[in-house]
Amino acid sequence: MKKIILLFLFCLFSCTSQKNNDEFIQLDHLNAVVVGGDGLTVILIPTKKHRKRPVIVKIFRKGEYYDHKRTTYEKYKQIQGIILKIKQDSIEFPKSNNYLIGTLDGGSNSITLKKDNSEKKFQVQGISKKYHGHFYEAAELILEAAKLSINDID
Repeated sequence: MKKIILLFLFCLFSCTSQKNNDEFIQLDHLNAVVVGGDGLTVILIPTKKHRKRPVIVKIFRKGEYYDHKRTTYEKYKQIQGIILKIKQDSIEFPKSNNYLIGTLDGGSNSITLKKDNSEKKFQVQGISKKYHGHFYEAAELILEAAKLSINDID
């Protein structure tokens, strides 16, 4: 009986002490053409604390933790609003029987927005301001929050 009570208290404590992991924005970039890969992941995680910069920005390079920054909740909401405007078919390169459009060495890029139980994920090969509109704009703002440049993945 004592073990059951301890197990119950442990479960109760661990469930109530979890961080706010039910909402985040994540940008992933990988270019396999670069020797050794140039993987970059930036994750924006809003906190429930009322600080001057309540959003944590975690940066991973080649799968390893690299750095973290902070940004404002207003910037996070701005990025979230742009991501909600993205439609996967609007960020695909135009297709035609007469021509083919693509990018050289652009790598694979994806943006994931998770909030509560819903998740939206958008993916493009290469990245172009002309063809990827809102996706490009969101990626640029995410990288700006991480104090990086769009040229790091362009």
